[in-house]
Amino acid sequence: TEKGVFFIHDHNIVRNINLNNGLNSNNCSKLVSYKNDLFIATNNGICQYNYATNSMNKIMESDGLASNNVLDIAIDNDTLYAGTDNGLSVIPLSSLTPRKTFSFFINPIVNQNDTIWDIKNNIRTRTNFKLSITLNAISLGVKGNVKYFYRINEKDTNYTSTADPLITLNFTKPGIYTLEAYSMDANDVKSIHALLNIYVVPYWWQTNLFKWCCFLLFALGIFVFYKLMIHRIRKREQAKNELANRISKLELDAWKSNINPHFLFNSFNTVQSLFSSEQFEKANEFIVNFSYILRKTIDNSGKLMIKISDEIKYVENYLELEQVKKNNHLTFHVRTTDSEIENYFIPSLLLQPIIENCLKHGIRQFKYGHIGIDFSRHEDTLICTVLDNGNGLQPTLKPAGYVSKGLQLVYDKIRIVENITKQTVLFTLATKYDTDQNCIGTIATFIFPIVEKDEYDLGGS
Repeated sequence: TEKGVFFIHDHNIVRNINLNNGLNSNNCSKLVSYKNDLFIATNNGICQYNYATNSMNKIMESDGLASNNVLDIAIDNDTLYAGTDNGLSVIPLSSLTPRKTFSFFINPIVNQNDTIWDIKNNIRTRTNFKLSITLNAISLGVKGNVKYFYRINEKDTNYTSTADPLITLNFTKPGIYTLEAYSMDANDVKSIHALLNIYVVPYWWQTNLFKWCCFLLFALGIFVFYKLMIHRIRKREQAKNELANRISKLELDAWKSNINPHFLFNSFNTVQSLFSSEQFEKANEFIVNFSYILRKTIDNSGKLMIKISDEIKYVENYLELEQVKKNNHLTFHVRTTDSEIENYFIPSLLLQPIIENCLKHGIRQFKYGHIGIDFSRHEDTLICTVLDNGNGLQPTLKPAGYVSKGLQLVYDKIRIVENITKQTVLFTLATKYDTDQNCIGTIATFIFPIVEKDEYDLGGS
């Protein structure tokens, strides 16, 4: 039935051997049972099946058959007689050996332009070289085409089959690869496996050392670029700060040019008043003290910051001068909560315009006036208050947004200080009330950051 050989016992099929499990062909013409073997004649040679081991051996033209197309067989006295379409073949059974495999080797190998004939287990090549390999199988004269199978173990899972013994391999990455190959003849008998170790040697630019050097150079380049950018940004910021400081210096000079005439104008009015009232001695005393205050005003107006001890001395001298103008009807006090505060720095001449406002507006209508100046520290800030005993802030008929000359000088100086120091100075001006909500004067409050040394050199006064 061209479906192989069936073993039947008690009308039941107990076994079937066919092409799928080792039979030469499903087209069987004759069966002969001899000793422990069953000899099966097919159109593709003779199959020798062993009952005990359930194994099969193929008898082909290479074993002595005149042709693989066997029409009839007989066995007598350990001799196999096979009638084929090419005559009778007589084969002693003792000469039959089971065919398990056959020889297979890789030779020659063409590596780029070099041809290697010696059979080797390993070869060295480069990533840009083409490797041409010839596969050779010695199949003992079996007729029919031989199929070749090969794979690179590190890259391939399955074998690639080809009828052409010449194959070409390319490797794009350095490393160690193993070529495994074998062949199969027309009788589906496998050859031995051949292994070839292929060492793909990297060029110097493909080595790990070179890659690490590139990485380090790249990282160094990023680092240098980062440093250059930081330096450039800092240089730009420095130039910006220098420009801002130059602008602030010009603003400070403009501020100085405003405060000096403001002070001079008020002082000369006092001198004129003393001479007009023929108080010549007081006028002379005032002029002497005035010259000292004027010199200190000019010196301090060119500074951004001044030590509190120097500011206290200046304010005391200034108020003593004002006492002369008030016929000693003016009293004052300057206090600090501890001596350490006197070593801190505050913006220069920031209190003078406030004190002048106290004298001009706060206590002007009062016969006896008092001005109190207090310095205290609260956490990381320094608080300074200037309090007079006048009648507080009064409604004004001035246009909306109007600020007196003295207060404008204070606001301008605060703005200059904040631009240069990048720190905030808070200033408030309000009416002071007692516990019964009675007005007891005007209080000006400054909140300064703690500055322990003058680090702001604006290039001279």
